[in-house]
Amino acid sequence: MTRAKDDLTGKKFGRLTVLHQTGKDHNRHIIWFCRCDCGRYFKARAGNLGANTNSCGCLRREKAARQAIKRNYRHGGQFATTGRDYIKVGPT
Repeated sequence: MTRAKDDLTGKKFGRLTVLHQTGKDHNRHIIWFCRCDCGRYFKARAGNLGANTNSCGCLRREKAARQAIKRNYRHGGQFATTGRDYIKVGPT
């Protein structure tokens, strides 16, 4: 856990670069203002940086897109059937 005296300004956690401290939340945890490599700005608790929070959410979206391609899904969430998925209909 990061203590209040630790200055994280300029440090990098995953895709996030810490810019400055923005204050504290209702539980008195320090909140840091960060910039993601994708260009978005993001606020994160000091204790979550690096452990649970590595990006603004772009990393999760990219992983989901890769998994969808890997599993052969099309846009819209429909399963893309291949020739082996069709059942032959007709006299046997």
